[in-house]
Amino acid sequence: NSLPTMEILESLTPTSKISKTETPGVLSVKSGTSEYEFGPHSGEDFLVAMNNAFVVTVGANDKTIKFWSRSELEEGKHKQPLHHWKHGKKVTAVKWLDTVIADQPISGIVYSDKFGEVRFFNTKHLPGQSDRTEQGPEEENEERENNANLLFGHQDIISHLEVTKDLKYIVTVDSSKIKVTHFPEVV
Repeated sequence: NSLPTMEILESLTPTSKISKTETPGVLSVKSGTSEYEFGPHSGEDFLVAMNNAFVVTVGANDKTIKFWSRSELEEGKHKQPLHHWKHGKKVTAVKWLDTVIADQPISGIVYSDKFGEVRFFNTKHLPGQSDRTEQGPEEENEERENNANLLFGHQDIISHLEVTKDLKYIVTVDSSKIKVTHFPEVV
C-alpha cells in the first residue's frame, strides 16, 4: 500500500516553498535563492503537514512522527527533528490544526492509523530546543505518544482524513463509511 499523494505544501512568502518531490521520500525546500532536497525518513515515502512554525513528517514504514522547525528547514539547518516518536501503527493520514477552543489557542496534528484510530497531538507537548537528542529513550518515546489524545475510531482502516476550513469538524473515510466529528467535543 502506498500513501495518498500529498502535494501541498504552502508558501508563506513568495520566496519560500516546501514541497514533496516526484522522487518518493524526498522533501524539497526553496528559500530565497537557495534550494535543497532531503529525505526526512531515510528515503522512504512519508506524509507531511505544516503550519507557520513546524513541518511534520510521518514515515510510511518506520512509523516515526517527526516535528521539524520550519525556519530551520528554510535556513538549511535541519540536522535533526525538534521532536519525534515512533507510533505503534502505520499512520494513514495527517493534517495540521490551528484553532481556538474555549478562548485557548490549540495547535497540533490530527492523524489516523491503520487500526482506525484518530489522535490529536498538541504542540504544547513539544520539548524545548535544548531538550533535543539524537535518539530519545524508548520510555520517553512511548510517553510522547501517550500525549497524543485518542479522539475516536473506525472499525476499518482510515484512508482519508480532512479538517474543515472552519476547523470545527474532522471528516474521516474508511472503506464503507464517512464520519463527520465535531472537533472541539472530542478534545
